[in-house]
Amino acid sequence: MTVNLWKMYKKFYQRSYRDHMKGKSNPLSEEMTAIAHEIATKNLTKEEILSRARNLYELDPTDVFVKELLGAVKANNYEIDIPYEKRHKYQSDGKNLSGYIYIFTSSAKPNQSKLGATSLMDPLTRARKYTSKYGYTVNVFFSKYVTEPFELESEIQKIICSKKVSGNVLGDSIEWYNIEPNELKNIIEDKGIPMILENFYG
Repeated sequence: MTVNLWKMYKKFYQRSYRDHMKGKSNPLSEEMTAIAHEIATKNLTKEEILSRARNLYELDPTDVFVKELLGAVKANNYEIDIPYEKRHKYQSDGKNLSGYIYIFTSSAKPNQSKLGATSLMDPLTRARKYTSKYGYTVNVFFSKYVTEPFELESEIQKIICSKKVSGNVLGDSIEWYNIEPNELKNIIEDKGIPMILENFYG
């Protein structure tokens, strides 16, 4: 089976994130995640990918994720298939793009909000795709059309990181926060990012 290096990167990321949520500082894990991120998102040549895979092996030759990634690269049995909703972010590093910052809510997740950003899809379309993927309905509570939506999303994530839901498992999105949607909306508006068009779906 062909190994998707994007999914490999997500394995490294999720492990680092779990360590972070447990209050553990793991510089080795963070460095490995950064290298895996480069492999998955920087449009590298095969030689550059192999070089970085070897760097991972040097950091921890016993790591199961490293072994899987390096083996796939050596065998030329890999692809990089970034999900559609994420692809544009890495094709231009998320800069100089206009798009939406949005908030989803769901009756399946009371007192929680999902923060998101998109440039290729409007939030209502994104909500329909989300519902189809995860099997429960989400509603667009708020959206705002801004310059550099991914930059804004990153800034807000830093502000509300302590509220991130940590109990979500495989098969569900991990981008939900224990925060009321109106509170999250106020945080978005307080950032003062230039607004092009605003929609409110309350």
